[in-house]
Amino acid sequence: MPILQIRRNFQITIPSKLRKSLGIQEGDLLDAELTDYEAIILRPRALTGKKRTFEKSEIQQWLKEDELSEVEMKIAQKILEKS
Repeated sequence: MPILQIRRNFQITIPSKLRKSLGIQEGDLLDAELTDYEAIILRPRALTGKKRTFEKSEIQQWLKEDELSEVEMKIAQKILEKS
C-alpha cells in the first residue's frame, strides 16, 4: 500500500498508479469523506454531473493489489458493504 506524506500546506501527492486508474489529472476536484472507521475516502468529482461508479470486483482487486493488513482489509470491506 502506498504511503502518503503530508507536505507543506497540508498537501499530499496521489501515486501515479492510483491517478491513472481513476483518470485523475492536475486541477481535477475530489470529494473527501471521513468515515466512522477513521479513514478518509477521496472520490473524483465529475463536473459533468455524472458519477463514476466502480464494480465491487474492481474495488476488491485494488484492495488485494494494495496488500492491506488483515485489520485494514476488514475496515475496507465494511466501507465497501456500505456503498
